[in-house]
Amino acid sequence: MNLDDDDLWRLKMGRFSDVEERLYARLFRLGRSRSDGLSSRALAWRTRHVDGAWRLNRGPQAVVKAAGSRKSRAGGRACVRYVARLRDGDRDQVPLFDEFGRELAGDRVFKVLESWDLEPDGDNLSAQARRGGEGSLPERRRLRTVQAWHFVLSITTEPDRDVTEPLARAAATTIDALFTRQGYRVIWALHRDHPERPHVHAVVKAVSETGARLRCDIHGDLFDTMRSEFATNLSAAGLPFQAARREDRSDLRAQVMKGEVPLRPWRRRATRGDLVWRAPGWFALFGEDYVERLKRGDQTSSHESVIGRLWRKLAVRPDAPSPVPAALAVAYPLFQKVYLNPHGVLAASGRRGRNCRAYPPSGGMVCPPQAGGVRRVASRCAT
Repeated sequence: MNLDDDDLWRLKMGRFSDVEERLYARLFRLGRSRSDGLSSRALAWRTRHVDGAWRLNRGPQAVVKAAGSRKSRAGGRACVRYVARLRDGDRDQVPLFDEFGRELAGDRVFKVLESWDLEPDGDNLSAQARRGGEGSLPERRRLRTVQAWHFVLSITTEPDRDVTEPLARAAATTIDALFTRQGYRVIWALHRDHPERPHVHAVVKAVSETGARLRCDIHGDLFDTMRSEFATNLSAAGLPFQAARREDRSDLRAQVMKGEVPLRPWRRRATRGDLVWRAPGWFALFGEDYVERLKRGDQTSSHESVIGRLWRKLAVRPDAPSPVPAALAVAYPLFQKVYLNPHGVLAASGRRGRNCRAYPPSGGMVCPPQAGGVRRVASRCAT
C-alpha cells in the first residue's frame, strides 16, 4: 500500500507491507509521544487536587515507598522472616496474608514462599559472575535479576487511635487492585511497632504468573498509581488521606517558590556532614583513641595508610622555596580567593613583551621577573 503523510514524516515512504506499516507507525508514535506517563487514576488525582473541589482533597498524605529488592532465594526468605517478625530477637509475631487476603498461619508462609518457584541463584548469575570471581562479589553484582520487591504503605495518625482494621482493609484492597489482578504473588503484614505511623509491608514476586516482570521505576507511573489507589481505599475505609504530588500542594508550592524547601529533595549520599549520621558506630569503635589523640595534640590518624603518611610528608615542605616573588606576597593571597589559577593570573598581569612566557618549556610556572610588572601588580593590590 502507499503511505503518504507529509505532516508526520515529511517524505513518501513508498510501497511496503502491512507489517512494515504497523512497525513504522509504532516507532514514530513512540518517538512523538507527548504523554506525561501517568495512569488515568493518577492523572485524575492530580486534576481533582488542582481543582480543589473534590471531597477527598483533605487529610495528610499517604506514603508508598520501595524498601528494597531481593535477588536471591535466601534474600526473599529473609525478607519474609522480617515482615513476619520471625527473626531471632523478635518478640511478637504478626499475622501474614497472601495476595487474596487469606491469613497464613504457622509455617504455611514458607510453603507458600516455596510455591513461588523463585529462580535458583545458579541460574540467575550476572555476566561478571559467570566470567569468574563469583564468591567475592556482593549479591547485587553477583546476581542478575530481581526476584522480589519489598514495598511499604504507611500513614500517620494519633498514637492512641486504633486504625488497624480500616488500614488492613485498605491495604488488602490496594494489593488486590495493584498486584493480584495482574497475577503477582504477594505476602504482606501490618506492623504497629510505631503507634503514630502504622504501616504495611508487602513482599511482591517480581515475575507474575503470566510472565510479566514488575519494573520499579521511581520516575515512572508505578508509585503515583500505588499512592492514588492506596489513598482512595483509605478514604473509602474511613481514613481521609490524599495522594497529591509535591508540585500540586499549595502550601508546599509557596515554600518551594520562596526557596525554603526543594521541590525534589536529593537522596542522602556519602558526603561530608555529621559524623554521627554518616557512621553511627564509629565513635563506639574509635572514639576513645580519637579523644586521646586530641588531648595529645596529635591530629594524624593511627589508621592512616602508608601512602597517606608519605603523601602528608611530601605535601608539606616548609623549606621549599616559594614560586611567588617577595614583592607579590601581598597580592598572591588575594588572587587565591578570586582566581582558580592565581599563578597564571600573576604571570599574565606582569608580562611585558612577546618573549615573556608565563609557562616555560619545562612545564613549570614562572612569575613575572620584570621589575615594572612587579611594581604594577603590587601597586594595584595596595590601592
